[in-house]
Amino acid sequence: MNIRCSKWWPKGFSIGSVALGVCFGLAFTVLLSQATEEWRVYGNDILPRYGSGSVLDTGDYFKLFVWILISGLPIVAIVHSARKKRLAWLALPLLLPAFWFCRWAVIDSRLKDCIQSCANHSMWWTPIEFDYSEPLPASTEFADLLAAFSNGRPRLNGARCPGYRRADTKTGVVFVGGGLQLDQLSGHTVLLAFCSVISHPPPRDIQRAVVWLPGTGKPEDGNILKESGDTSHIVALLEQALAQASSGKVPYSDEAQGLLRNELKARKQELGEE
Repeated sequence: MNIRCSKWWPKGFSIGSVALGVCFGLAFTVLLSQATEEWRVYGNDILPRYGSGSVLDTGDYFKLFVWILISGLPIVAIVHSARKKRLAWLALPLLLPAFWFCRWAVIDSRLKDCIQSCANHSMWWTPIEFDYSEPLPASTEFADLLAAFSNGRPRLNGARCPGYRRADTKTGVVFVGGGLQLDQLSGHTVLLAFCSVISHPPPRDIQRAVVWLPGTGKPEDGNILKESGDTSHIVALLEQALAQASSGKVPYSDEAQGLLRNELKARKQELGEE
């Protein structure tokens, strides 16, 4: 079909080729959004957000238009060129590696953003008010610790590590301090929680941890602090925690020790040490 709608219509381009390009661009954008959604960090991402509300605001409509334009143009060009040279159809398979390149670029960008976003979210990881003579929640769910630190009113949306979608937990943070009574752990720096290795995989692997730092005077003078570091730093914290558990200096629960071992093994595999 080669219907010329008006003088401004591009010469030689048919309505059919343009319609095909629009349909392909829409499909490309939706599939790319779905294939990268679990890595999404911010609402103002370069891709439109799809979900129960579909495309929600003006910004998403604009992103959708841009992605349809960018990804649909190759189809229009191929169809147009194929009218003169059938060999142009051989370019179609190149669209698949183009999709995977776009997917990689979006994921890589989001993993970079995840580091800064996690730093912002970790502002909510330390207690507003907490009695250190009380035991920590007997749990391995970090959301329970956040609830204890905030008088039962945790701000999960603000406190989650952005990698929680991939870690398949409420927060993306591993809690290993369940049941510990901090004022009885004087003299020991104790690892309480840390980002899951899935949340920050290398090489985008700056992670956050929550530790108990004992005071120099009374046990209750200690404090809960945050630490940041790459995979090697977190490996050192995990090895120290397992050594403390083995020696009986810190009574980590059996479940917590299992999490420590699993996270340590995964990180060493990432470093090529196992």
